[in-house]
Amino acid sequence: LRAILPLVVYKAFGGDPADAVPLSAAVEVLHNAALIHVDAIDRVRSRRGHETVWVRYGLDQAINAGDGTLFAALKCIDRLRQPPAIKQRLSSLVVDRMMSVIDAQVNAVRSDAKQPGKPDNSVDLARDRTGGLFALSVVGAAILAKADSEVTDQLSRIGGDLGVIFQVQDELLGIVGGFTRHQRGATIMDGKAGLIVGHCMRHSDERGRALLQTIFEKGSEQTTEADIHRAIGLLRDTGSLTHGVELIESHHKQLLATAADLPHTDLKRLLH
Repeated sequence: LRAILPLVVYKAFGGDPADAVPLSAAVEVLHNAALIHVDAIDRVRSRRGHETVWVRYGLDQAINAGDGTLFAALKCIDRLRQPPAIKQRLSSLVVDRMMSVIDAQVNAVRSDAKQPGKPDNSVDLARDRTGGLFALSVVGAAILAKADSEVTDQLSRIGGDLGVIFQVQDELLGIVGGFTRHQRGATIMDGKAGLIVGHCMRHSDERGRALLQTIFEKGSEQTTEADIHRAIGLLRDTGSLTHGVELIESHHKQLLATAADLPHTDLKRLLH
């Protein structure tokens, strides 16, 4: 999805999508670099049906691979058939967005939503962390199309909203299941506490928080079907699942409101 966005956005500006392929490659490479590092940090053992890099080659080589992949993205930008000033602007955008993504990741570790009593800044973290690459996709395409700063600012906000929508939807599907890659309770078995679980921790009583904490700390091999059933019940009873749906709806409304002010008809149609 992140790699497709530059192509369709650039086309909406009237450009040839083929000219935006190196930018799309850069975004996809950056996404994979982030996954390599996050999988190592969170000790995720499989992704897309295969062992993760750190499992196959060790933590040291996973760090090296992730670092190398980050720089490979900048090499992709060099492949663009654009004036040096445009390529430099895009390279700077890549650095700025990735610094924002990394900063959000650092703060996410500090504000682990599994622990009760933490401040509710998870939406801002999702906007910067998950939304960072979405913003890079749409803003980068606008820079290729030589759009003005007002348009790129609007697209940056839209990218942030897309990031929140994507993350919350992914969390919901990882809890209740859906599509082929989302197993019911996968988020619970993996112990991933995001926006929805964070909401439950803040709105549950002490007994409920302790129960959810215990289940999330078990690990995938020890988590039973009964554990998943109890956790989903608690998330439902505290209104946390509904809260997730409401987050998606509110950020979708914000996205549409921002898109309505864009000057390009095809771009408005695309983002709607």
